[in-house]
Amino acid sequence: QQFRRRPSVQRDAIIFFSEPYEAFGGRARSFYREILPPLAELARQHGKKLILKLHPYESRRERRRMAEGVLSSTQRGLLRVLDGPLQQNLLNRAWFGVTITSTAAVDCALSDIPIFLCRWLDFTYSGYSDQFMKFGAAQKLSAAEEIRDIPHLLASYSRPNLSDFSEPVERDRLRELLSGTAISGVETGKVERLWA
Repeated sequence: QQFRRRPSVQRDAIIFFSEPYEAFGGRARSFYREILPPLAELARQHGKKLILKLHPYESRRERRRMAEGVLSSTQRGLLRVLDGPLQQNLLNRAWFGVTITSTAAVDCALSDIPIFLCRWLDFTYSGYSDQFMKFGAAQKLSAAEEIRDIPHLLASYSRPNLSDFSEPVERDRLRELLSGTAISGVETGKVERLWA
């Protein structure tokens, strides 16, 4: 199913979902330097705010200082740094999201928010990014220069098949799953499909 997303007054923010990069040997300052200025420029051109949504393990004070250090004074005026749990009201404001490999990609997909992965910076080898792209939860960016093309990519945004992300479970089946009972053939097939 094709889903065409049109910017609206309510969609007033570009959200970058940050992560505790240092925990995996990453360098947050260099990641911010590549990603935040072009996102701030898009925000300026399209009359949006740039929201830096922090992971619970990140320090708001430290990340704000780091982000402001890579942005111009005009760009800093567009920046908002948010910590705390991800809230639906924040997602409701999103024009689109960007991350390196945050599981917030799934939250965005479930809320019909296009999200773009900065694949050239993914150093974790967790496999998350590959899965996000395989199931249509996120779109790949291969270089910082592609960030400026996001508005054009939004025009061809294709809504993911949400049934690939989750499905309801009956109470007894949930109890069985949580009790540690062996995975049945049906679930095994799903797991094999995920990693194929």
